[in-house]
Amino acid sequence: MHREAIKDAARARAITIESGDDLADAAEALQSVTQRQKLLAEHKSRILDPLAVAVKEIKGLFAPAEALLNDAREFVREKMKDYDAKLQRLEQQQRAKLIAKGDTETEVVLRPSTVHTSSGGTVSFTTHEELVIVDESALPRRYLVPDTVAIRRALKAGIEVPGAKLVESRTPTTRT
Repeated sequence: MHREAIKDAARARAITIESGDDLADAAEALQSVTQRQKLLAEHKSRILDPLAVAVKEIKGLFAPAEALLNDAREFVREKMKDYDAKLQRLEQQQRAKLIAKGDTETEVVLRPSTVHTSSGGTVSFTTHEELVIVDESALPRRYLVPDTVAIRRALKAGIEVPGAKLVESRTPTTRT
C-alpha cells in the first residue's frame, strides 16, 4: 500500500497544467490519489473499528468507578477550599486587630501551604488567578473574538453583517 502511495504522490508532484490535456491528466491523477486514499481509509477502518469497540467497552467498564472517584475528589477539594477561605477570613480579622493596636510587623499565618498525609504524600494549596469578565461592553475591541460560525450563518441566511462577507472559491472535488 505504501509503494502505491509513493507512486501516486510522485505522479501528482510531477504535474504541470498548461493545456486542456494537462488538466485531464491532472484530473486522472487526482482521481487516482482519491481512490488510493479511500482504499487506505477502508483498510485502516477494518483494523481500527474492532479496536474502537473494545476501547469503548473498556471505558464503559471503568466509567462508573471513575465518576464516583471524581465526585469524591471534587467534594473533598471543595471542603478543603471552604476551610481555607474560613482561615483566610480569620487571618484578615486577626491582622486587622493587630493593625488597630498599631502592630504592623507581626505576620498572621493560619493557612498551611502544604498538608502531609499518613501515606507520605502531600496536598498543597496553590494560588490561581481566574479571569472574570464583569462588563463585556467595557472591554477594548482587541480583546473581542468574532464568532465566525454565527457570522457565516447570518451571511448565508441573507443577513448583512458589517465588516464581513462570504467569498467563493472553487476547489476540485473527485467522485469515485
